[in-house]
Amino acid sequence: MDIERINELTALLNYYADLYYRGEEIAVSDAEYDALYDELRALEEKTGIKLENSPVSRVGDKPNGNFAKFTHLTRLFSLDKCKTEEEIRGFIAKVKKETPNASFVTEYKFDGLTLSLTYIDGKLDTAATRGNGHIGENVTNQAEFVRGVPKTIPCKDTVEVRGEVILKLSQLAKYNETAAKPLKNARNGAAGAIRNLNLDEVKKRAPDFIAYDLGLGGEELSQAQTREFLIKNKFRISDKFIVARDSDAIIDALRKIEENRNALDFDIDGAVIKVNEKDIREQLGFTEKFPKWAMAYKFKPLEVTATVIGVEWNTARTGRITPTAVLEPVNIGGTTVSRATLNNVTDYTKKGIKINSRVLLRRSNDVIPEILGAIEVPLAPSAVTSGTEGDLFGFEYCLQSDGKEAVTPRQSGEKAIEMPAVCPSCGAPTFFDGTNIFCTAPESCKGAVIAKLVHFASRDAMNIEGFSEKTAAAFYEVLNVRTFADIYNLTAAQLRTIEGFKDLKTDNLLSGITKSKKVELFSFIFALGIPNVGIRSAKDLARKYKTLENLSAAEAEDVLKIDGMGEIISKGVYEYFRNAKNSEVIFALKNAGLDIREVKTEVQTGLPLTGRVVVVTGVLPTLKRAEAHAIIEKNGGEVATSVNTKVNLVVAGEDAGSKLTKAQELKIEIISEAELLLTVENG
Repeated sequence: MDIERINELTALLNYYADLYYRGEEIAVSDAEYDALYDELRALEEKTGIKLENSPVSRVGDKPNGNFAKFTHLTRLFSLDKCKTEEEIRGFIAKVKKETPNASFVTEYKFDGLTLSLTYIDGKLDTAATRGNGHIGENVTNQAEFVRGVPKTIPCKDTVEVRGEVILKLSQLAKYNETAAKPLKNARNGAAGAIRNLNLDEVKKRAPDFIAYDLGLGGEELSQAQTREFLIKNKFRISDKFIVARDSDAIIDALRKIEENRNALDFDIDGAVIKVNEKDIREQLGFTEKFPKWAMAYKFKPLEVTATVIGVEWNTARTGRITPTAVLEPVNIGGTTVSRATLNNVTDYTKKGIKINSRVLLRRSNDVIPEILGAIEVPLAPSAVTSGTEGDLFGFEYCLQSDGKEAVTPRQSGEKAIEMPAVCPSCGAPTFFDGTNIFCTAPESCKGAVIAKLVHFASRDAMNIEGFSEKTAAAFYEVLNVRTFADIYNLTAAQLRTIEGFKDLKTDNLLSGITKSKKVELFSFIFALGIPNVGIRSAKDLARKYKTLENLSAAEAEDVLKIDGMGEIISKGVYEYFRNAKNSEVIFALKNAGLDIREVKTEVQTGLPLTGRVVVVTGVLPTLKRAEAHAIIEKNGGEVATSVNTKVNLVVAGEDAGSKLTKAQELKIEIISEAELLLTVENG
């Protein structure tokens, strides 16, 4: 029996390896390959039998809303991500083209929870999660039980120390030995510790803090100098810190990090490449979401094969009905997965996905399950079956029409995914636009309305604290809430009719609703859910039109003139405000007492910098960049981040770089910090 299994496993593993190295369609995932490989190795050790072509001896086999809000003193950004070496080379080349003297550092990208520590006069004042980059959760009490978070530091200045809370793999194993409910992975264990109100649980999990950056207090420091500061102030830091000036050296560092990934006592999901020099970072600047001087390189995601056993359809706020694959549960990186996104009809049709299809499943960015496509190649070579029947990973042995044995997926049981003729949420007829399926009655559709309410109340929109998807569903079902304005007309007595809404929960939610009435214009625009208008587009629209009335009257051609808008967005904005029902909702919201804060349009007269559009570039002798911006705005000026024809004044410091060169080419007035201060002082 053992020798038969050794023969079978040897043939299988060599077959899979051949497919892999020839770059053809794979038959199994790495996880399945590793499981078979381990089984073969154990059998060889047990029996002492090893075939001549055993893969075990062959070199080259693949190796196995409970917290207070906290406003950050300086913003925390996300990192742009890439997955290939070519993209890394492209990123480096782009930086080098603009700033030839740039050097780069490469560090681990920890897979945990970002934490920002604020120290005042050498004492820990606040620990906060990243949140939306501006506002996070105050988790100071939890942070006191995180190893590596000092309560005091030698530095007496106000500083923000950024880093990652992680759960070491050895600690995860220790915790799970006695846990009533074992943690599935280290990242969730760390994040759950920080967001746990039970401080005993935080202490029991014993997470660690690894520092890697500075916010306030680090504006003048290079990455290497930041590292020295962290060491001097007794923070734990990564032992991986590589400085390089060319892409070959960086790629070599990335490869070595990924090769040694499994040897670490903590999880990393990639590496971070940053420009080292502070002045070059300032020159490169930021996008709305990312610094232009940094890139996260994501390692290859974990993949497994799975079987699609059904499809669920859900109605989104736009009325689009999205398909979700229901899978036979599979384990990916310690998480059991039974659902995966199918995107749309065109996508799953192109990938050949059907009910009962065997598919390759990937947790994209180690978070969201994604189906890469249906697997069509045989699960095993003909030599494995020897004309017998059996079962391997849930697939049958069978004979091909030419009489040769093979193992193939149960393709005879596959069937096409049927598009819903009616909306699964409200029963209204659907229509298909060639790519997506839509509900024909999104204004009254339960699924669409609930999704709209959730979006409206979300953090970057109206930011109604305590409002969840479950709350939205209860509002719809119990209180007959159908529009945004209905939220603001609810009473405490009505809320208490919802199961689970006691006095405290009711009071907290009503307080959150009341606070949300004061809202910035861009947040309100985003909250409306205008098709294809994200938070960045909402900000651009607010800057352009200043008031909701101006935006409501805008023509599509005018919106199209805004950089990055495009025809789809401009048409969507125009049509949204021409819809009578949308206008009624906005009118009702205003009547409910919403204070939509307009972007100031009046020009302050009599101030030293009135009418001036100013760019600050380079290292100023005494002022930090934020301080210079504040002085400019206080004295009537408008701050810009890039030099163009609209700019009429540039404040230049040391190592001003390309912005200074462009200002000279455009013959823009250039002054020093001293001249700026003299101008505002003399009025």
